[in-house]
Amino acid sequence: MFLDDLKTARKVSLAILLVTIQLIVISAFGARWTSGSFEVIVTGHGFVVGTSPPYSTLIPYPSNADWWYGLTAVVMYLVLIICFLYVLWTIAQIALPDRIPLDLKMIVFVDVVFSAILTVMLLVAYCFFAGGFGGKTYLPTLGFGYCFWLAITSSLASFAVVIISGLSWYRNN
Repeated sequence: MFLDDLKTARKVSLAILLVTIQLIVISAFGARWTSGSFEVIVTGHGFVVGTSPPYSTLIPYPSNADWWYGLTAVVMYLVLIICFLYVLWTIAQIALPDRIPLDLKMIVFVDVVFSAILTVMLLVAYCFFAGGFGGKTYLPTLGFGYCFWLAITSSLASFAVVIISGLSWYRNN
């Protein structure tokens, strides 16, 4: 099994993490966190705008949006910063392998810690987004857009890296 070999597990987890970072960038700057029709007649409320451009973009979030929308954007900014630091860490491993005093076990452990932090942050962001968004009963035709589902996919992928790298690190430690 490839979990017994740290190098193979590291390659698999690194590939998954780099794809995950791409999904996070797309979902953070994408324009479809919400979806719906543009003019919706809601009984007693008249016309309600469905997904006009400022409400369908997460970063930058609209100034008149609810608190949960802004909190989701702030968490996504933090996620992007952590992803940028991880990419720099990966580049440093490739460009300057002699300058990194860590062995392969510790490098895999860093992958586990990074993907665990990423998974928790993404799930917190999506819980706030979905929880706050689900409370909008006066906008019945709004739904989650493709960026929300990309974000869910990226959190599942980072959780898979936690499992793969964690099991590999545990078996080889």
